[in-house]
Amino acid sequence: MVILGLAPDFASDDVEQRLPDIGSARAWLTQHGENIEAALTQRRQRLLAHFGDASAAEIARHEDALRLGLARFGERHGLASTDFHPYHNEHHAQEILFRRIDRLIDRHGLD
Repeated sequence: MVILGLAPDFASDDVEQRLPDIGSARAWLTQHGENIEAALTQRRQRLLAHFGDASAAEIARHEDALRLGLARFGERHGLASTDFHPYHNEHHAQEILFRRIDRLIDRHGLD
């Protein structure tokens, strides 16, 4: 699956060419020990309980976008990168995505 609708004025960079799709993103995440599936499953169950099964396909698309984004972020600036950023990397993104956003949902709900 490829995310469509991106501006054609911008050519894919080397990271996007190495990680062009969800399959390559999943492989990258597995290879680099990034186990986000349990957290995604927990979040999905919470969202489905609130929004219903009709939202399942939309949630799956968002999960795939997260996988692709995290893999590309890690490839660019993470532990596997030659341009490591000690604060802005795939681990920081996961901290925000799961722990911080979960706290916001706990506190304020999903409405």
